[in-house]
Amino acid sequence: MRSAASVPIVRVEGLEFVYPPPREIRALNGVNLQIGAGEVVALVGQNGSGKTSLARCLSGYLRPTRGRVSVAGQDISRLPPSRRARVVGYVFQNPDHQLFRESVWDEVAFGLQNLRRPWDQIEREVEAALRRLELWDKRDLHPFQLSKGDRQRLAIAAILVLSPQVLIVDEPTTGQDPRKAREIMDLLAALNRDQGTTIVAITHVMELVAEYCERMIVLHQGQVLVDGPPRAVFRQVDLLATSAISPPPVCRLALRLGLEPFPLTVAEARDALLARMPR
Repeated sequence: MRSAASVPIVRVEGLEFVYPPPREIRALNGVNLQIGAGEVVALVGQNGSGKTSLARCLSGYLRPTRGRVSVAGQDISRLPPSRRARVVGYVFQNPDHQLFRESVWDEVAFGLQNLRRPWDQIEREVEAALRRLELWDKRDLHPFQLSKGDRQRLAIAAILVLSPQVLIVDEPTTGQDPRKAREIMDLLAALNRDQGTTIVAITHVMELVAEYCERMIVLHQGQVLVDGPPRAVFRQVDLLATSAISPPPVCRLALRLGLEPFPLTVAEARDALLARMPR
């Protein structure tokens, strides 16, 4: 993880987005924020708060009604798809919206083929991505023969192989059991640590936010409700309740017991409790 004070790679200025008629919906209303290069950020909020709309504006899939989104100094909505893919990658919440090739291998190779990479490089990088996501043994299957969890990981592999500077993942642990969910979060953390990839994850799982993210941006009714490190944000129980967010159980317990330093994980809570015991 990089410091939040690092040079911004994402800048959002006065962002508004209104879905057009017949169901005109104002999804974002005056969002301003910056994301530093190399940060791991969680976008959280109740359903309908604007998380996915914001993520799609950040990735260039939606063009703002008003305001501007720049990634790596470029107006992301004006970049052609081939250039945009090398700047920011976006993994949909429903992987079935991204999968369209005849095999798992073809799905991951498609983006590299569009970028006209040499064939030996494509073979090497596709194999590395599939092995990393534990899909190599399923490379010849049709994507829709995979489980929902495996399709989610395939969608991540298809974006991961393009090595974008910013990776946005909408509900990366959907359809995963707890072990697989942590494996995916470990993968995102490794990308951040080893390659400096900026990670933006939309999630409802506050325990994963506490453990893996250095910053959380809480959206409510299309605006930023609170933005800060989880250790500070999870203290604001009443404010979070307005967006139907409950801190992890260990944080709620820590608030009731007055534990300091404020723990985010069970291990930290154990250490705080042991420190209070008489010796």
